[in-house]
Amino acid sequence: MNFKNYKRVSSDVTLMPMRLKDIIELSQNNNQVVVDGKPIQVSIIEDDQQMINEAIAANDTNDEIIMYLVRNGQTDFWGVAAEFASSNYFCEVLDVSKLGEFDFGTAVSLMRLGHKVARKGWNGKGMFIFLVPGSTFKVNRPPLLGIYDEGTEIDYQPHIDMKTADDKVVPWSASQSDVLAEDWGIGG
Repeated sequence: MNFKNYKRVSSDVTLMPMRLKDIIELSQNNNQVVVDGKPIQVSIIEDDQQMINEAIAANDTNDEIIMYLVRNGQTDFWGVAAEFASSNYFCEVLDVSKLGEFDFGTAVSLMRLGHKVARKGWNGKGMFIFLVPGSTFKVNRPPLLGIYDEGTEIDYQPHIDMKTADDKVVPWSASQSDVLAEDWGIGG
């Protein structure tokens, strides 16, 4: 496995998206990869190994990114982090407080891992955005009670909310300047 398509988030952090074929190859090569021509041994904790085994067993043929190969340059530790991994494990792999500024794509990846992010250029103090995971629930009050019958199961889709400067939570949509900005950082 020779990784060339990776994202250096900062001088200390490198993220490499992994698809099912990459994960199978990683497993077949005793958790070794080649990055920039250098062989690397990847450390995989038990929970992530279980997830890798489940991904291989499911043999999903789509080309989605399943997890990330991660390098913490401070310690030269290589590991894997799933999109839905606990932020505690991700923090062990990456000291996110030292990420510095990054782009919106990295901001989205970090939100998927449970982190809150904010733009340096935002005026309000204490503002940040975060991913609200999807869920299902049964209708039991307005306004949905006026649209659906009581007890109807609703599939509530994942979305991004913002904590405002005045401590409110509101739905958030990115502007073009937000998407193209490179002044994102860990927030909250």
